[in-house]
Amino acid sequence: GSSSRAYGVNADGSVVVGSGDSSDGTRAFRWVAGAGMENLGTLTGGSSSRAYGVNADGSVVVGVSGSSAGDRAFIWRGVMEDFENLITSFPVLGNDSAVALAEQQFALGQVMGQSGLAAAGQSILSARAGVQHTGRNPTSVGARTTSLGALSFGRGISDNLTLGASISVNATSLQNNAFDMDTGFGAALWGQYSEGGLARTGLQFGAALGYMRSRGEVARGRLLTDVALATGSATVETRAVQATIGYGFAQEGWLVTPSLGVAHYDTTRAAYTETGAAFNASYDALRTSRTVATLGVTGEVALGEQGRLSLGVGVDHEVKSERPRLTGTSDIPGLATFDIGSTASPNRTRAFATVGYTHDLGNGSSISGNVRVGQAVYGSTLSVGLGLSYSMRF
Repeated sequence: GSSSRAYGVNADGSVVVGSGDSSDGTRAFRWVAGAGMENLGTLTGGSSSRAYGVNADGSVVVGVSGSSAGDRAFIWRGVMEDFENLITSFPVLGNDSAVALAEQQFALGQVMGQSGLAAAGQSILSARAGVQHTGRNPTSVGARTTSLGALSFGRGISDNLTLGASISVNATSLQNNAFDMDTGFGAALWGQYSEGGLARTGLQFGAALGYMRSRGEVARGRLLTDVALATGSATVETRAVQATIGYGFAQEGWLVTPSLGVAHYDTTRAAYTETGAAFNASYDALRTSRTVATLGVTGEVALGEQGRLSLGVGVDHEVKSERPRLTGTSDIPGLATFDIGSTASPNRTRAFATVGYTHDLGNGSSISGNVRVGQAVYGSTLSVGLGLSYSMRF
């Protein structure tokens, strides 16, 4: 280059920053005593850059660089990053965390609903496998898929009351999400009461307690241009309680059951510290809760001698929803501490529909398949679930 300009110097004068001409155009530089001048490059798509300031020890440089999005402020510590995108990575992580935690809550709700009825002294054993997929939202929320397998056992205390327990394993994949989930494990204790016993007529009541634990994998900065990925992992745990009341009655060959349910979920994400990026952060433990009321009606009718068709519609409504907040510390200049709330808004009222078929295999065993279509907690695309289960009474 033919010329250069100095715009900043560190506390002891050992590091100078500025801009200089090069064969590639104007470039920000960092000069260190005894080492010489270092070309800091540009942001993606940029043709020029200038450094205007440096911190006291000379390790952090700030300036302006051209980019594919126009002139942008940059920050450099070993690698040039888009400063605006770097700051944006925190609220993006907050929103992605909200989506991931909601997926775990939904999966636990499925486990707590894995109950059944048995006559006095009789046992019921059921196994279920299912998958729930939500398409990518056109604006912000990526596609996600949750697969779940559950095993339940219940014992008839009387002809009207069955008590049981369920265990589950699940895996959730959140595409293009800064917060992903590893394999999780869940468990539930449940009780089912039917005034009419196995006929399921009259007053119906169900209650369940549930717990699920997964490992969250974090990659802050994912999909943001010129932001180094900061990675970490933390345990995610959800505890929940659920109660449902309904009434079953016969109507022109159908068993019709309107019902009202309430579920409360309390989810925590453990504290963790990021690694791997030029600028990392440490996060305090996070806690969020959600209370959901469900109003629905199902109808079931016999198909031939061995089959039963079931149809259902309903609506979930967020009675109370607490948005997660990211709090902690970072080594980003100007962001030593942070308290950032999620800006993602849940769909407070969500309609759904179900259709299922059960085939009696004889000797107290049956196989069932069902489809559930409804609006997801976050995003505008539909969530579609498929399930297959086998149960036997003995």
